[in-house]
This record gives sequence, C-alpha cells and structure tokens, in this order.
Amino acid sequence: MILNFKYTRDEYVKSRRNYLFLNKTIKKLDLALIVFLILLTLYFFMNNGFSTLTIVLTILLFIISAILIILYIFQPGMFYDRIDKFK
Repeated sequence: MILNFKYTRDEYVKSRRNYLFLNKTIKKLDLALIVFLILLTLYFFMNNGFSTLTIVLTILLFIISAILIILYIFQPGMFYDRIDKFK
C-alpha cells in the first residue's frame, strides 16, 4: 500500500515561514533591528533634517526590510511553484 498526499500551496507557505523562524534564518533580533533603525532614522530626521547619516540609515533600512520581506512573503510561494512534485 502506497500512501500519497499533496501539500496545498497555503500549507507549504505556512510551514516554510515557520521553518524560517525555527531555523533562525529570520531572527527576532532582525525584526528588532528594523524597529531600532526606524526609530533612529526618525530621531535623526527630526533633529538634523536631511543629513548624510539620515540618508544612509534610510537606505540601510530599506535594504534590510526588502531582504526580510522577500524571504518571508515572496520566497515560500516561489519555491512551491518551482518544485514539480508539488504540482
């Protein structure tokens, strides 16, 4: 007797996102870093306006946020679509 089952896309995406946290690919420290960068950027912007440091922190914030958003939101669904045995 052979047992066959298929993951639905939602099940796979949810399990992949849980795996990212359990495997420490995305750490809670990364999320805390984003919050800290937001607060630090706002503080420097309020005090100094458009200074070089504010611009550098904003660029750094966007890069880190983009990486985490791609890893958490887009990549699990893209993996599911690429793997033939899930189709």
